[in-house]
Amino acid sequence: MKIFLAVVLSAMFMAFMCGTGMAGDINPPGLPEDGSGMPTLLDIYNYLAQGTPAPTPGAFKEPDSEKGIGTMKTITEVYEAIPTPVPGSSAEVTDVTQGKKFFSTESGSWGVQTGTW
Repeated sequence: MKIFLAVVLSAMFMAFMCGTGMAGDINPPGLPEDGSGMPTLLDIYNYLAQGTPAPTPGAFKEPDSEKGIGTMKTITEVYEAIPTPVPGSSAEVTDVTQGKKFFSTESGSWGVQTGTW
């Protein structure tokens, strides 16, 4: 029984080491490029609440401050900044010039629509 256990454990160890060795290179292929960054939650909040476009992100960079310091908006604040559609305030396809695209907020036709007027 001891020999069987030793063989099984040895096989498991060798399989683990083989998988670890074949996992790939941990070094990045290069430095971050311009445009590889993403807008922050604050950028998204400002866009939703005030219409301020997010700046074009540069290359990724580490945060300037320690984790846990409250400098951003919370997900709840971002969600609450999303405008609530007012029923009847959205344009209909017959209200928009033919071929022009617009975003409808009506529940039956939510999304990008094309005008037919």
